[in-house]
Amino acid sequence: MSENQFCNPVKFKDGKRHTNPDPFVLRWCGKYYCYSTDAKGVNLSVSSDLVNWEYLGLCISEKGYKDYWAPAVIYINGKFYMYYSNIRTDEVEGHNIWLKVAVADNPKGPFIWQKTFFDEFSIDAHPVIWNSQLYMFYSVNNIIGTDEKKAGTIIVMDKMLSPLEFAGERKVVLLPSIEQEIFQKNRFNDGRDWYTLEGAATVVHGDKCFLTYSANAYLNVDYFVGCAVAKVKESLLDMTWKKSPSDYEWKPVLRKNDVVEGTGHNVIVKAPNMVDDWIVYHGRRTDEELVVTKEQREMRIDRLFFSGDKMICFGPTQHDVEVPKKVWIQVENTKIISQVFLEINEKCLKAEVWLSAKKQHIGCRYDLYLAYIDERNYVKMELHSGKRNLCIYECIEGIERLIDTINLLKDFIYSVPHLFAIYKTYQNYRILIDDCIKVKFSVSECFNRSFRVGIKPYFTEVMLHSLSIVKTVNLEGNNLAFLREYYDVDKTFIGEEGIKSNEDIFILTDKVKNTDFAEEIIFHSEPKVSELIVAYNEDRRISVKPDREDFSIYRIRCGNVDKLIVDGEVYEDINVQSDFVYKLYLQHLSIKGYIYTES
Repeated sequence: MSENQFCNPVKFKDGKRHTNPDPFVLRWCGKYYCYSTDAKGVNLSVSSDLVNWEYLGLCISEKGYKDYWAPAVIYINGKFYMYYSNIRTDEVEGHNIWLKVAVADNPKGPFIWQKTFFDEFSIDAHPVIWNSQLYMFYSVNNIIGTDEKKAGTIIVMDKMLSPLEFAGERKVVLLPSIEQEIFQKNRFNDGRDWYTLEGAATVVHGDKCFLTYSANAYLNVDYFVGCAVAKVKESLLDMTWKKSPSDYEWKPVLRKNDVVEGTGHNVIVKAPNMVDDWIVYHGRRTDEELVVTKEQREMRIDRLFFSGDKMICFGPTQHDVEVPKKVWIQVENTKIISQVFLEINEKCLKAEVWLSAKKQHIGCRYDLYLAYIDERNYVKMELHSGKRNLCIYECIEGIERLIDTINLLKDFIYSVPHLFAIYKTYQNYRILIDDCIKVKFSVSECFNRSFRVGIKPYFTEVMLHSLSIVKTVNLEGNNLAFLREYYDVDKTFIGEEGIKSNEDIFILTDKVKNTDFAEEIIFHSEPKVSELIVAYNEDRRISVKPDREDFSIYRIRCGNVDKLIVDGEVYEDINVQSDFVYKLYLQHLSIKGYIYTES
């Protein structure tokens, strides 16, 4: 196995096999923290690449309690909130397991219990920050538990007034609909079959929000991960999830195969390159006899792909596969007391910057340079703790203008790490602060040339906990005009459905890219009318006639080989010669999105 490959289950530094049921992975300050189920407490492991892990022991254990189920952790303004369920050690009724929250100042804990939310069965919390609002998915029995036909455990959602308080606006997210979701027939000897939907997790791709869930029973060999899809809206409570492909068709994202069974209870995280989505889940080896009293579920990871409303996973794998893609630039744990710069010179990138400042009586002020040519030409964000704002400036030939002023949250604590996610698409910027504050702006095209990024403190000691940068671009909306940088395009225009043509057919001709890369093109079609033809040098052609509105094609370049995944179907590798021509013929199709990432 090469250093660029790995084999599931994931490996641990001590060389031992560690079980990690119901894994939840938090990405924080450039590292991954995995929290998982255990009888005595919550397991904690840490990794920098998702593949190689170090087990750190238990991060919470309450006296008089056992069976710590399905922990999930979210970081907000210096505090780590763990949502989990457990049961008293002397409890006879196994369903008296209730949702709780514990808090820590460090991702490694120790986490201290703060509150028990309910006094009824409640498990599998999944917190989500959506447009600055915190929401919670979780599973309960008391909504359809007394139904005559389909009784069971289902997934619900509520808005949070704070990390410690539910709003009480609970909404049903998913209901059972097929026999593969049955936990056990006649489970309580009352003639009713019991269904189970649990372990909700979300990820956004394009204009869709995907919700994965696990169904039937974790001890069953055919425990599986299913998927539901919703159109992105302003509020999660306004979104309606529909099972993919439908309520009555069973096409799971993950299910058992010859080597792995009991696949389920996942979370979805970004690879180190901050672009690719990976599913983290548990499974058991089929070559080992199932022992009910022994924990056998191990952590596994596999790459995810998308095509329209389909989530695609070629797992569960247990052979050598490519490791999650690494980041281009990584800087960690650097104390800054004077201005520092880093040469970048990229027209498009994504960066994650984790910063804090030393607490002092005068507060803090520092500049984060998004593009710095010289002292007369730059784009910067200035954070001022006393004014509780973030000002964005552009300076050209010594003339500085204020682009925008963003108010920080009232309880913003500058002395704890905060995440600045920066998306640069040529002269257009999009900034997210702690996944809550969002700002978009444009600057002069002169900042597409040679520039640096940097940090300048003012009488302040700044800690750069982590800086990650990757060469990537995600084109949608009016930014699709920049597709011309990657393809020669026939005469087209940008409409509500993306790039399209007044002609029945238009052609994209690839501009040669002399590097390893991955790209995804998202198409909008007219079912039964549209056709896509992928052509290499005109002697190899692939035809796709979509049967639904949206679909994607992935092209992954590795050396002289192209890997194609078209609407979820993998095609034979194509050897790419120096004189090859790659074309796409689009008939009654428009382009909704384009994602390009250099490896």
